[in-house]
Amino acid sequence: MASLVSIEELQDGMVLAEPVINNFGQTLLPSGIKLNAKHKVILKTWNIDSVYVQSDEEGTFIDISTELKQKAAKKLLDRMSWIPEQRIEKDMFSAGIMLTAKTIISKNDDKQES
Repeated sequence: MASLVSIEELQDGMVLAEPVINNFGQTLLPSGIKLNAKHKVILKTWNIDSVYVQSDEEGTFIDISTELKQKAAKKLLDRMSWIPEQRIEKDMFSAGIMLTAKTIISKNDDKQES
């Protein structure tokens, strides 16, 4: 299982679940590597804001339906002035869909609690 973690929250010993690839398609860090302070500097240098790390936590998994992903994608596309074409753009768009879907879920949970 993988969790999206911001660079500021990274801790030594966390393990990358997915490779980190720059805008030129070059692999900066391979998946499976144990992260340390040096890796954090590399990520900041390349303006990488977050990465996927391996996680054993059961509670971090959220099942997001296809319908919710489509709703999130529409919401993002309505705010964008361009269509993702390059691989890195598509990857960023996919990450944006997941984050937007989680935000939608969170807002719905907040409404139900009120």
